[in-house]
Amino acid sequence: MKYLSRTLTAAALAAAPALFAAGPAVITVDASKVVAPVNELGFGNNIEAADGRGIFSEPADAKTFNVNGVKYGQGFWDPDKNAPNPVTTGLAKTLRMGMMRYPGGCLAHNYNWTHAVGPLSERSDWKFGIDQFMELCRKMNWEPLFTLTDYALPAEELPQHLANLVEYLNAPATPEHPWAMKRAEWGHKEPYGVKYFELGNETDHGSHKTNPRRSYTPEQYIKYATDSIKAIRKVDPTVKLGLVTVPGNGTDWNCDWNRKVIAGAGALTDFLVIHFYGPGIGGQDADTALRRVLAYPDQLTLRMKQYRDLTKELAGKELPLAITEYNIGGSGNDPFPVRFTYLAGLMNADLMRLWQQPENKVEFANYWHILNGWWGAYRSNDADGKITERKATLPFFEVWGKYRGTEIVASSVAGNPRVTAAVGPGLMPSIGDVYSAGTKIGEQTSFKFNFTGFNRSDIVPRSTGRNSLEFTLNNAKGNCYTIFSRINRPKNLPNGESLAITLSFEMRFVPDKKGEVPQATMGLGLCDPRGWDKTMSAAAFTHASLSDQWTKVSKSFTTLSDADGSDMLLRFEEAKAPVSGKLEFRDIKAELGGGEKFPAYPAIATFATKSADGKSLYLLVFNKDPDNAVNAEIELKNFKTASGESIQLYQEKVEATDYFSGLAGTVTVKDGKFSATYPKHSLTAYEFKLQ
Repeated sequence: MKYLSRTLTAAALAAAPALFAAGPAVITVDASKVVAPVNELGFGNNIEAADGRGIFSEPADAKTFNVNGVKYGQGFWDPDKNAPNPVTTGLAKTLRMGMMRYPGGCLAHNYNWTHAVGPLSERSDWKFGIDQFMELCRKMNWEPLFTLTDYALPAEELPQHLANLVEYLNAPATPEHPWAMKRAEWGHKEPYGVKYFELGNETDHGSHKTNPRRSYTPEQYIKYATDSIKAIRKVDPTVKLGLVTVPGNGTDWNCDWNRKVIAGAGALTDFLVIHFYGPGIGGQDADTALRRVLAYPDQLTLRMKQYRDLTKELAGKELPLAITEYNIGGSGNDPFPVRFTYLAGLMNADLMRLWQQPENKVEFANYWHILNGWWGAYRSNDADGKITERKATLPFFEVWGKYRGTEIVASSVAGNPRVTAAVGPGLMPSIGDVYSAGTKIGEQTSFKFNFTGFNRSDIVPRSTGRNSLEFTLNNAKGNCYTIFSRINRPKNLPNGESLAITLSFEMRFVPDKKGEVPQATMGLGLCDPRGWDKTMSAAAFTHASLSDQWTKVSKSFTTLSDADGSDMLLRFEEAKAPVSGKLEFRDIKAELGGGEKFPAYPAIATFATKSADGKSLYLLVFNKDPDNAVNAEIELKNFKTASGESIQLYQEKVEATDYFSGLAGTVTVKDGKFSATYPKHSLTAYEFKLQ
């Protein structure tokens, strides 16, 4: 199919976002061509059920913590009846979630599993523990996924601690398995047979503000992972274990942490853990946010291939991917709570389509997350378990739950309009016909340092060379993001193209008191000169574990297409106590180039399935054009039907957060064909019955 193509500046992209082919699009579904089975594990979710002190709102030294997860299973559990909550799980059943991840994200840093087992009478607030979680999974037909703690105990104790958990879950209750004997004693004689475990959660960023705060270097994580793998496989060699990468929007796939840990432990593991939160839309107006989220999923297809290729290169085998967390790239409430919006629901629904494509090799995927908490698509009371609120994201999960079969069948689109998109945080420009990996322009190894912005006595900067500097910290506390240098846009970079910067340097921290480990995050940063609040375009260049030894840091950052360069700044944050010493940087270098370009993406995306008995055919149609409706002719091959029912999800106000009902309808099928018009930024689902 040929479509219009031309080079567009950022201004032109905004003015003319769609490139149309002549005539209506033609959608063809062939029910006789089975592509693959539907991967039910691609419809997974998360549950937070651990100690949150030092992680989120409660400080590390708090005497109590939020017990919603450990008592109520985040709303799925009734602790008084010691049974699943019939109201919240009743709704969950209609969503047909295939997997549940426990005990949930960053809370795993604190998770000592031995607190979550044993007689309920001896557990204080821990009424929803491991056995309750397993009972919930069995009643809901969820595949369980355990996130193994990376920081709850000293590193040398963790391998045996984790092996004991696997023994408790999977070993037979015989004398050589004492933890399995305890499981039987507490009422669960038969092994649970848990298959999937991931080795930590976002381990590169450390344990937040827990006490003591800890962060692994890649080398330390490799030791944790390899020692734990060996200990676990002695207990159960059949389990599947996942290696943790750096979370983000996917553009950081080739970072130092990922390369080192895949090379060091990838050969011993069974899948690669990725968290996708993108694109960056916090603080943006609704129209800008919409255009970014509609373009984002198509670019993730390449990102996933890049991750898999990296495992082939460094681990000697291609690891399948486990997307154990994904959601939109904005968690704040300004100018609106994007995580609850229509546009967030539409993007995540499209990502679920992506996880089902066999070529992407996704082992499983877990949305973050469906019930209660900061992100939940619906909410319930703890006391009576009643549902109190539904968000605009929920209808998209309801459609995926109702309009899908068990086998993926072939679907294609001819005459598909193409849509252009401008660059944004985590998003490269979508323009033209082909992908371009970018171009190298040069490098900068000499910098002008201007320290006039440092007007505080506890952080004193000093240049030590043309590409080196140091900061003397005198009981420093509070965050510092002070700008001290600029990387200018190269004159030979065409207007309208983004600047790709790979910043590298060596850093170390020498404390005033020898052997003292600073309880803070420190490093450099790059940011759009117009500021974070206006652009949400920035990148952090920090190291997980500061020491007095020189350590190399390298990361890439792509500016917005209309930025005139990037500011360089000091990042000092999350100080648990005043910090004193010298923070030093040397050999600072910036490699400069033109950023990646993706082709204009197809406006119409489809996903078709049929039921196991072949009597029902389902079709999902996404229109990802932000501005234009698309007319289409639909042909159903090898499936005789006279009509179908449909539901259409569409909201003009894409920032809306209130639950809404889709527009129900019917279509008449004549000679296997019918016509339809798909509204801009919409999802339409069909069910056809065999005649």
